[in-house]
Amino acid sequence: MLDLREDEVMAVNSVFELHPLLAQPGAIEKVLFVVKEMKPEILTVVEQESNHNGPVFLGQDKVMSEVYLGRQICNLVACEEVDRVEWHETLVQWRARLDSVGFGSVHQGFNACKQASMLLALFAGGDGYWVEEHDGCLMLGWHSRPLITTWA
Repeated sequence: MLDLREDEVMAVNSVFELHPLLAQPGAIEKVLFVVKEMKPEILTVVEQESNHNGPVFLGQDKVMSEVYLGRQICNLVACEEVDRVEWHETLVQWRARLDSVGFGSVHQGFNACKQASMLLALFAGGDGYWVEEHDGCLMLGWHSRPLITTWA
């Protein structure tokens, strides 16, 4: 369907696109297998760093919930079964999913973390936000709460 050619180099970038698939059993695995079959040179993923898949929603700071995750939090708290479309997982859980279909991770390196920290200092004004390298991935957080993780 994409008319892929053998001599082309492909990169796949997913920013907050995979987590809605967690609501449908088997959907994330199907998508990851299709992406793997396309043989991308690199796959980059950005997702929330959280696990809201238990029966009780706890631990998310109210202000951060309202500012960053309002609609998603509403769906997490108020909806069940087929009406619930927002599911989030942690870096450890995403890595296990990606590893299960044959994707390995690429260390993003010290320079990526340093650049992200400089941009954060420039634009966020130091209001409690932080960036750190975590097991080859970059994690954006606010005070003590990890918010978003990116990996390749």
